[in-house]
This record gives sequence, C-alpha cells and structure tokens, in this order.
Amino acid sequence: YKLMYGEKYKKIVDLSKAEDLLKPYTLERKRFSSKDYKNVEVQDYIYKKYKNYELKITVDKANTKESSPVVFYCHGGGWARGNNGSQRVLSQYLAQQKGITGVRIEYTLAPQEGANVEVSMQDILDAVRFVREHAKELNVNPDRIGFVGTSAGAHLAATAAMRCKEAKVFVG
Repeated sequence: YKLMYGEKYKKIVDLSKAEDLLKPYTLERKRFSSKDYKNVEVQDYIYKKYKNYELKITVDKANTKESSPVVFYCHGGGWARGNNGSQRVLSQYLAQQKGITGVRIEYTLAPQEGANVEVSMQDILDAVRFVREHAKELNVNPDRIGFVGTSAGAHLAATAAMRCKEAKVFVG
C-alpha cells in the first residue's frame, strides 16, 4: 500500500477503517512442555536388514481406540548424517495431542555401503510397506498417511508422498 496510489487502492480496501492497523503486534510463543508429549508409547522395529547394518523405525503410538492416521518423519542431514530422533518432540506431540501416530524412519546414509539416493528412497518406501503390513498391530489406518521431512529428508518425504496414493494433507 503506497500513499501515491491511495485513491486507487481505496476502491479495493479502505485501510483507514481497519482497526488497530498501527498497533504493534507482539507474538506470544506457546512453548511445549514435556507434559505435552512425554506420555506416548514408543516402540522400535527393525524394518530392513542389509549385510552390514539394520534400519529401524521408531513408532510414537497415538493413544486412540480407533485406528489413527500416521505421519512418516524423514530426518535431514545432507544424505550423510542424522538419525530418526531429530523430530521426536513433534512426532510425540502429535501422537499425544492430536491422535496421529508418528513413524520416525532411519534410512541408508552416504557413508554406508551401496548408498545412493535411490537406495535411501527405497528404504522410505519399505518403511511405509512395513507399517502397512503391521497396521493392525500398530493401530494405524494405512489409508491415511502423510510425510514430514527436513533437508535431505524433505526430498525423501516429498517423493514418497507422490508415490503413495494414500498420502493425505493434514491441516492442523
């Protein structure tokens, strides 16, 4: 909004009628406390074995009677480092507060034998398949899945979401 175009823009929106337009806004952040996410059942599963290493998922189970949606978390780390503990608080918060089971995935990293992007992507898809195969045991709905990722994990999450027709958009 520029003053020199004030009359033109006034036809669209009259900012002189907007309440508190010049009042400074102060963001009050809501901080998590451990009580918001610490009462979650956490279970580790080995979902894939390679010659020299195993990959696991860590499941943060939603406390619900009916099967819950599930979100897969892919950690970042430039394809070479990181672990599935990086999004623990968010996963456990959503499990406890919103009834969404979280699955934090380990995947093949660059220093490991035979590693490349395709191998890491297949690891993510294999983790999804493992969860689908154990959906009843995990009390998850395999038709309601989503993905979250950071850095390299964002690439994996986005690609997995495009490859899984059950992927849903969660708006909280």
